[in-house]
Amino acid sequence: MKYGAITLDTSIFDQQGLKLDRGLLKTLEQFNGKPIGLVLSEVVLREVHKHLSKKVGETRAQIERAFHQSAEYLPIAPAKLKEARSNIIPSDSDQDISREKIESFVEGTGAQIIKADDYVDISNLIKRYFQSIPPFAESGKKKNEFPDAIALVSLEAFAEKNKFKLLAVSADGDWVDFGKQSEWIDVIGDLAEGIAEFQPQEAAFNFCEKLGDKLLRGEATNISSSIDSFLSTAVSEIDAYPDADSAFFWDADFIEIEFIDFELLEDEEGRPRLSPVQFQDEEISIALSVRIRGTASCDFSLSVHDSIDKDSVSMGTATKNVEFDFESELLLSATGDFEGDIDEIDVDSIELLSSPRYIEFGSLEPDWWRDQDE
Repeated sequence: MKYGAITLDTSIFDQQGLKLDRGLLKTLEQFNGKPIGLVLSEVVLREVHKHLSKKVGETRAQIERAFHQSAEYLPIAPAKLKEARSNIIPSDSDQDISREKIESFVEGTGAQIIKADDYVDISNLIKRYFQSIPPFAESGKKKNEFPDAIALVSLEAFAEKNKFKLLAVSADGDWVDFGKQSEWIDVIGDLAEGIAEFQPQEAAFNFCEKLGDKLLRGEATNISSSIDSFLSTAVSEIDAYPDADSAFFWDADFIEIEFIDFELLEDEEGRPRLSPVQFQDEEISIALSVRIRGTASCDFSLSVHDSIDKDSVSMGTATKNVEFDFESELLLSATGDFEGDIDEIDVDSIELLSSPRYIEFGSLEPDWWRDQDE
Protein backbone atom coordinates (compact mmCIF):
# COMPACT_ATOMS: atom_id res chain seq x y z
CA MET A 1 0.00 0.00 0.00
CA LYS A 2 1.39 3.36 -1.07
CA TYR A 3 -0.08 5.36 1.84
CA GLY A 4 -0.27 4.75 5.56
CA ALA A 5 -3.17 7.08 6.31
CA ILE A 6 -5.57 9.61 4.81
CA THR A 7 -6.35 13.13 6.01
CA LEU A 8 -8.77 15.88 4.98
CA ASP A 9 -8.56 19.66 4.81
CA THR A 10 -11.37 21.96 5.91
CA SER A 11 -12.13 22.72 2.25
CA ILE A 12 -13.24 19.11 1.71
CA PHE A 13 -15.62 19.19 4.67
CA ASP A 14 -17.08 22.41 3.23
CA GLN A 15 -17.23 20.85 -0.24
CA GLN A 16 -19.27 17.97 1.20
CA GLY A 17 -21.71 20.40 2.80
CA LEU A 18 -20.41 19.66 6.33
CA LYS A 19 -22.68 16.59 6.30
CA LEU A 20 -20.66 14.42 8.65
CA ASP A 21 -23.21 11.61 8.89
CA ARG A 22 -23.92 10.95 5.22
CA GLY A 23 -22.44 10.88 1.74
CA LEU A 24 -18.73 10.44 1.19
CA LEU A 25 -17.85 11.60 4.70
CA LYS A 26 -19.96 8.75 6.08
CA THR A 27 -17.92 6.21 4.06
CA LEU A 28 -14.82 7.20 6.04
CA GLU A 29 -16.17 4.93 8.79
CA GLN A 30 -14.61 2.05 6.84
CA PHE A 31 -11.20 3.16 8.19
CA ASN A 32 -12.24 2.62 11.82
CA GLY A 33 -10.13 -0.10 13.39
CA LYS A 34 -8.04 -0.63 10.24
CA PRO A 35 -4.22 -0.46 10.09
CA ILE A 36 -4.62 2.35 7.56
CA GLY A 37 -6.73 5.01 9.18
CA LEU A 38 -8.04 8.55 9.10
CA VAL A 39 -5.96 11.23 10.78
CA LEU A 40 -7.09 14.82 11.26
CA SER A 41 -5.24 17.91 12.38
CA GLU A 42 -6.76 19.56 15.44
CA VAL A 43 -6.61 22.81 13.44
CA VAL A 44 -8.87 21.33 10.76
CA LEU A 45 -11.30 20.08 13.39
CA ARG A 46 -11.44 23.51 15.02
CA GLU A 47 -12.16 25.12 11.64
CA VAL A 48 -14.83 22.52 10.87
CA HIS A 49 -16.42 23.23 14.26
CA LYS A 50 -16.49 26.95 13.47
CA HIS A 51 -18.00 26.44 10.00
CA LEU A 52 -20.53 23.88 11.23
CA SER A 53 -21.62 26.13 14.10
CA LYS A 54 -22.32 28.88 11.58
CA LYS A 55 -24.34 26.47 9.42
CA VAL A 56 -26.34 25.29 12.45
CA GLY A 57 -27.04 28.91 13.37
CA GLU A 58 -28.21 29.73 9.85
CA THR A 59 -30.51 26.71 9.83
CA ARG A 60 -31.92 27.64 13.23
CA ALA A 61 -32.60 31.19 11.98
CA GLN A 62 -34.45 29.85 8.92
CA ILE A 63 -36.70 27.72 11.10
CA GLU A 64 -37.32 30.65 13.45
CA ARG A 65 -38.37 32.80 10.48
CA ALA A 66 -40.70 30.06 9.27
CA PHE A 67 -42.39 29.91 12.68
CA HIS A 68 -42.69 33.69 12.76
CA GLN A 69 -44.30 33.75 9.30
CA SER A 70 -46.58 30.87 10.27
CA ALA A 71 -47.90 32.91 13.18
CA GLU A 72 -48.62 35.82 10.83
CA TYR A 73 -50.19 34.05 7.86
CA LEU A 74 -51.47 30.60 8.91
CA PRO A 75 -54.48 29.81 11.14
CA ILE A 76 -52.40 27.99 13.76
CA ALA A 77 -53.08 28.41 17.46
CA PRO A 78 -50.18 30.11 19.30
CA ALA A 79 -50.05 27.23 21.79
CA LYS A 80 -49.54 24.71 18.98
CA LEU A 81 -46.84 26.85 17.40
CA LYS A 82 -45.07 27.14 20.74
CA GLU A 83 -45.25 23.37 21.24
CA ALA A 84 -44.00 22.68 17.71
CA ARG A 85 -41.16 25.14 18.13
CA SER A 86 -40.00 23.51 21.37
CA ASN A 87 -40.10 20.07 19.71
CA ILE A 88 -38.23 21.09 16.55
CA ILE A 89 -35.67 23.68 17.60
CA PRO A 90 -33.08 22.26 20.03
CA SER A 91 -32.26 24.21 23.15
CA ASP A 92 -28.55 23.37 22.90
CA SER A 93 -26.26 26.09 21.58
CA ASP A 94 -24.99 26.05 17.99
CA GLN A 95 -21.50 25.30 19.29
CA ASP A 96 -22.67 22.37 21.44
CA ILE A 97 -24.66 20.84 18.58
CA SER A 98 -21.66 21.13 16.27
CA ARG A 99 -19.32 19.70 18.87
CA GLU A 100 -21.59 16.70 19.36
CA LYS A 101 -21.73 16.05 15.61
CA ILE A 102 -17.94 16.24 15.33
CA GLU A 103 -17.42 13.95 18.32
CA SER A 104 -19.80 11.41 16.76
CA PHE A 105 -17.91 11.66 13.45
CA VAL A 106 -14.54 11.14 15.13
CA GLU A 107 -15.87 8.17 17.07
CA GLY A 108 -17.50 6.60 14.00
CA THR A 109 -14.43 6.97 11.79
CA GLY A 110 -11.90 6.20 14.50
CA ALA A 111 -10.01 9.32 13.44
CA GLN A 112 -6.72 10.03 15.17
CA ILE A 113 -6.40 13.69 16.12
CA ILE A 114 -2.96 15.20 15.53
CA LYS A 115 -2.20 17.79 18.22
CA ALA A 116 -0.12 20.76 17.12
CA ASP A 117 1.73 20.86 20.45
CA ASP A 118 3.06 17.36 19.86
CA TYR A 119 4.43 17.87 16.36
CA VAL A 120 4.94 21.53 15.41
CA ASP A 121 8.53 22.76 15.41
CA ILE A 122 8.22 26.52 15.92
CA SER A 123 11.66 27.22 14.43
CA ASN A 124 10.64 25.32 11.28
CA LEU A 125 7.40 27.31 11.10
CA ILE A 126 9.25 30.63 11.42
CA LYS A 127 11.74 29.57 8.75
CA ARG A 128 8.91 28.73 6.34
CA TYR A 129 7.21 32.05 7.05
CA PHE A 130 10.22 34.28 6.34
CA GLN A 131 11.50 32.24 3.39
CA SER A 132 8.01 31.95 1.82
CA ILE A 133 8.19 28.15 1.81
CA PRO A 134 4.77 26.49 1.19
CA PRO A 135 2.18 26.79 2.52
CA PHE A 136 3.36 30.41 2.97
CA ALA A 137 3.15 32.37 -0.28
CA GLU A 138 5.58 35.06 -1.40
CA SER A 139 2.84 37.69 -1.29
CA GLY A 140 -0.58 38.19 0.25
CA LYS A 141 -1.74 37.96 3.84
CA LYS A 142 0.64 35.41 5.27
CA LYS A 143 -1.00 35.52 8.69
CA ASN A 144 -4.08 33.91 7.13
CA GLU A 145 -1.92 30.94 6.14
CA PHE A 146 -0.80 30.11 9.67
CA PRO A 147 -3.65 27.65 10.37
CA ASP A 148 -2.76 25.73 7.19
CA ALA A 149 0.92 25.86 8.07
CA ILE A 150 0.36 24.50 11.58
CA ALA A 151 -1.88 21.73 10.25
CA LEU A 152 0.48 20.69 7.45
CA VAL A 153 3.71 20.86 9.44
CA SER A 154 2.20 18.76 12.24
CA LEU A 155 0.78 16.22 9.78
CA GLU A 156 4.11 15.98 7.97
CA ALA A 157 5.96 15.43 11.25
CA PHE A 158 3.42 12.74 12.19
CA ALA A 159 3.92 10.94 8.87
CA GLU A 160 7.71 11.16 9.14
CA LYS A 161 7.65 9.80 12.69
CA ASN A 162 5.56 6.82 11.57
CA LYS A 163 7.64 6.28 8.40
CA PHE A 164 4.75 6.31 5.93
CA LYS A 165 3.33 8.65 3.31
CA LEU A 166 0.13 10.48 4.09
CA LEU A 167 -2.53 11.16 1.46
CA ALA A 168 -4.13 14.56 2.04
CA VAL A 169 -7.39 15.47 0.31
CA SER A 170 -7.71 19.22 -0.19
CA ALA A 171 -9.06 21.78 -2.65
CA ASP A 172 -6.81 24.46 -1.12
CA GLY A 173 -3.96 25.72 -3.29
CA ASP A 174 -1.65 26.14 -0.29
CA TRP A 175 -2.05 22.46 0.55
CA VAL A 176 -1.37 21.50 -3.07
CA ASP A 177 1.83 23.59 -3.11
CA PHE A 178 2.93 22.02 0.17
CA GLY A 179 2.39 18.53 -1.20
CA LYS A 180 4.58 19.24 -4.24
CA GLN A 181 7.64 19.81 -2.06
CA SER A 182 6.89 17.37 0.77
CA GLU A 183 8.53 13.97 1.00
CA TRP A 184 5.81 12.68 3.31
CA ILE A 185 2.52 14.16 2.05
CA ASP A 186 0.80 13.84 -1.32
CA VAL A 187 -2.25 16.01 -2.02
CA ILE A 188 -5.25 15.08 -4.15
CA GLY A 189 -8.27 17.29 -4.82
CA ASP A 190 -11.10 14.75 -5.02
CA LEU A 191 -12.35 12.88 -1.95
CA ALA A 192 -13.78 9.94 -3.90
CA GLU A 193 -10.49 9.43 -5.72
CA GLY A 194 -8.63 9.73 -2.43
CA ILE A 195 -10.74 7.03 -0.77
CA ALA A 196 -10.37 4.84 -3.86
CA GLU A 197 -6.61 4.76 -3.26
CA PHE A 198 -7.33 2.56 -0.24
CA GLN A 199 -9.53 0.04 -2.06
CA PRO A 200 -7.12 -2.83 -2.80
CA GLN A 201 -9.65 -5.21 -4.35
CA GLU A 202 -9.08 -5.43 -8.09
CA ALA A 203 -12.68 -6.55 -8.57
CA ALA A 204 -13.95 -3.15 -7.40
CA PHE A 205 -11.94 -1.26 -10.02
CA ASN A 206 -12.77 -3.78 -12.74
CA PHE A 207 -16.48 -3.40 -11.98
CA CYS A 208 -16.28 0.42 -12.03
CA GLU A 209 -14.47 0.35 -15.36
CA LYS A 210 -17.03 -2.04 -16.84
CA LEU A 211 -19.95 -0.05 -15.43
CA GLY A 212 -18.58 3.24 -16.77
CA ASP A 213 -18.14 1.84 -20.27
CA LYS A 214 -21.64 0.37 -20.31
CA LEU A 215 -23.23 3.56 -18.98
CA LEU A 216 -21.51 5.57 -21.71
CA ARG A 217 -22.84 3.14 -24.33
CA GLY A 218 -26.31 3.12 -22.79
CA GLU A 219 -26.13 -0.60 -22.00
CA ALA A 220 -26.36 -0.65 -18.18
CA THR A 221 -30.11 -0.21 -18.39
CA ASN A 222 -30.95 -1.37 -14.86
CA ILE A 223 -28.51 0.96 -13.10
CA SER A 224 -29.15 3.81 -15.54
CA SER A 225 -32.91 3.52 -14.97
CA SER A 226 -32.35 3.54 -11.20
CA ILE A 227 -30.30 6.73 -11.49
CA ASP A 228 -32.93 8.35 -13.74
CA SER A 229 -35.71 7.43 -11.32
CA PHE A 230 -33.78 8.74 -8.33
CA LEU A 231 -32.77 12.00 -10.02
CA SER A 232 -36.32 12.64 -11.22
CA THR A 233 -37.32 12.99 -7.57
CA ALA A 234 -34.09 14.41 -6.12
CA VAL A 235 -33.77 17.20 -8.68
CA SER A 236 -37.41 18.25 -8.23
CA GLU A 237 -36.70 18.61 -4.49
CA ILE A 238 -33.63 20.86 -4.88
CA ASP A 239 -34.00 23.85 -2.56
CA ALA A 240 -32.59 26.65 -4.71
CA TYR A 241 -33.05 30.41 -4.84
CA PRO A 242 -33.73 32.37 -8.04
CA ASP A 243 -31.27 34.94 -9.33
CA ALA A 244 -32.18 37.44 -12.04
CA ASP A 245 -31.51 40.86 -13.57
CA SER A 246 -34.20 43.49 -14.05
CA ALA A 247 -34.80 47.21 -14.31
CA PHE A 248 -37.51 46.63 -11.70
CA PHE A 249 -37.55 45.44 -8.12
CA TRP A 250 -38.59 41.81 -8.11
CA ASP A 251 -39.91 39.25 -5.68
CA ALA A 252 -39.97 35.54 -6.53
CA ASP A 253 -42.38 32.73 -5.87
CA PHE A 254 -41.19 29.15 -5.33
CA ILE A 255 -39.08 27.54 -8.03
CA GLU A 256 -40.48 24.43 -9.71
CA ILE A 257 -37.73 22.15 -11.00
CA GLU A 258 -37.90 19.13 -13.29
CA PHE A 259 -35.17 16.66 -14.22
CA ILE A 260 -34.24 16.22 -17.89
CA ASP A 261 -31.27 13.85 -18.02
CA PHE A 262 -27.74 13.19 -16.80
CA GLU A 263 -24.41 12.30 -18.34
CA LEU A 264 -21.21 10.89 -16.90
CA LEU A 265 -18.25 13.23 -16.70
CA GLU A 266 -14.97 12.00 -18.15
CA ASP A 267 -11.36 12.54 -17.16
CA GLU A 268 -8.65 13.94 -19.45
CA GLU A 269 -8.18 10.52 -21.02
CA GLY A 270 -11.88 10.13 -21.82
CA ARG A 271 -12.60 7.63 -19.06
CA PRO A 272 -15.75 7.94 -16.92
CA ARG A 273 -15.08 9.43 -13.50
CA LEU A 274 -16.17 6.54 -11.28
CA SER A 275 -14.38 5.64 -8.07
CA PRO A 276 -15.03 2.75 -5.67
CA VAL A 277 -15.16 4.25 -2.19
CA GLN A 278 -16.16 1.15 -0.24
CA PHE A 279 -16.08 -2.53 -1.17
CA GLN A 280 -16.51 -5.83 0.61
CA ASP A 281 -17.91 -9.22 -0.41
CA GLU A 282 -20.95 -8.45 -2.57
CA GLU A 283 -21.43 -4.81 -1.55
CA ILE A 284 -19.95 -1.74 -3.20
CA SER A 285 -20.30 2.04 -2.93
CA ILE A 286 -19.27 4.11 -5.95
CA ALA A 287 -18.89 7.85 -6.46
CA LEU A 288 -19.95 8.94 -9.95
CA SER A 289 -19.20 12.40 -11.32
CA VAL A 290 -22.14 13.57 -13.43
CA ARG A 291 -23.60 16.56 -15.22
CA ILE A 292 -27.33 16.94 -14.57
CA ARG A 293 -29.76 18.89 -16.75
CA GLY A 294 -33.08 20.24 -15.62
CA THR A 295 -35.71 22.89 -16.22
CA ALA A 296 -36.77 25.53 -13.72
CA SER A 297 -39.82 27.77 -13.74
CA CYS A 298 -40.66 30.65 -11.44
CA ASP A 299 -43.19 33.48 -11.18
CA PHE A 300 -41.85 36.93 -10.35
CA SER A 301 -43.69 40.03 -9.11
CA LEU A 302 -42.22 43.26 -10.50
CA SER A 303 -42.52 46.75 -9.05
CA VAL A 304 -41.04 50.24 -9.04
CA HIS A 305 -40.58 52.65 -6.17
CA ASP A 306 -42.81 55.74 -6.16
CA SER A 307 -40.55 58.47 -4.79
CA ILE A 308 -43.53 60.78 -4.15
CA ASP A 309 -45.82 58.39 -2.27
CA LYS A 310 -42.86 56.44 -0.90
CA ASP A 311 -44.58 53.25 -1.95
CA SER A 312 -44.10 50.34 -4.33
CA VAL A 313 -46.14 50.32 -7.53
CA SER A 314 -46.81 46.96 -9.17
CA MET A 315 -45.63 46.58 -12.76
CA GLY A 316 -47.14 43.15 -13.21
CA THR A 317 -45.65 39.70 -13.20
CA ALA A 318 -43.12 37.73 -15.19
CA THR A 319 -43.06 33.97 -15.66
CA LYS A 320 -39.69 32.53 -16.61
CA ASN A 321 -38.74 29.04 -17.71
CA VAL A 322 -35.08 28.18 -18.09
CA GLU A 323 -32.93 25.15 -18.70
CA PHE A 324 -29.91 24.72 -16.44
CA ASP A 325 -27.23 22.18 -15.67
CA PHE A 326 -24.80 21.51 -12.85
CA GLU A 327 -22.03 19.10 -11.99
CA SER A 328 -22.26 16.90 -8.93
CA GLU A 329 -21.37 13.50 -7.54
CA LEU A 330 -23.69 10.59 -6.93
CA LEU A 331 -22.96 8.04 -4.23
CA LEU A 332 -24.39 4.74 -5.45
CA SER A 333 -24.54 1.65 -3.23
CA ALA A 334 -25.19 -1.73 -4.85
CA THR A 335 -25.09 -5.46 -4.14
CA GLY A 336 -24.60 -8.54 -6.30
CA ASP A 337 -22.01 -10.53 -8.20
CA PHE A 338 -19.70 -7.85 -9.56
CA GLU A 339 -18.02 -10.26 -11.95
CA GLY A 340 -21.34 -11.23 -13.55
CA ASP A 341 -23.99 -9.42 -15.61
CA ILE A 342 -24.23 -5.74 -14.66
CA ASP A 343 -28.00 -5.76 -15.17
CA GLU A 344 -28.24 -8.36 -12.38
CA ILE A 345 -26.76 -5.88 -9.89
CA ASP A 346 -29.24 -4.47 -7.36
CA VAL A 347 -29.06 -0.75 -6.60
CA ASP A 348 -29.69 -0.30 -2.88
CA SER A 349 -29.42 3.48 -2.54
CA ILE A 350 -28.32 6.65 -4.34
CA GLU A 351 -27.40 10.02 -2.86
CA LEU A 352 -27.03 13.38 -4.63
CA LEU A 353 -24.02 14.88 -2.89
CA SER A 354 -24.40 18.52 -3.99
CA SER A 355 -26.81 20.79 -5.84
CA PRO A 356 -26.94 24.43 -6.94
CA ARG A 357 -27.94 27.02 -4.36
CA TYR A 358 -28.99 29.56 -7.01
CA ILE A 359 -30.56 29.22 -10.47
CA GLU A 360 -30.08 32.03 -12.98
CA PHE A 361 -33.29 33.20 -14.70
CA GLY A 362 -31.75 35.96 -16.80
CA SER A 363 -33.44 39.28 -17.52
CA LEU A 364 -36.94 39.99 -16.20
CA GLU A 365 -39.62 42.18 -17.75
CA PRO A 366 -43.40 42.21 -17.29
CA ASP A 367 -45.25 39.58 -19.32
CA TRP A 368 -47.57 42.27 -20.68
CA TRP A 369 -44.61 43.90 -22.44
CA ARG A 370 -44.09 40.72 -24.41
CA ASP A 371 -47.83 40.44 -25.08
CA GLN A 372 -47.81 43.97 -26.55
CA ASP A 373 -44.86 43.14 -28.79
CA GLU A 374 -46.70 40.10 -30.11
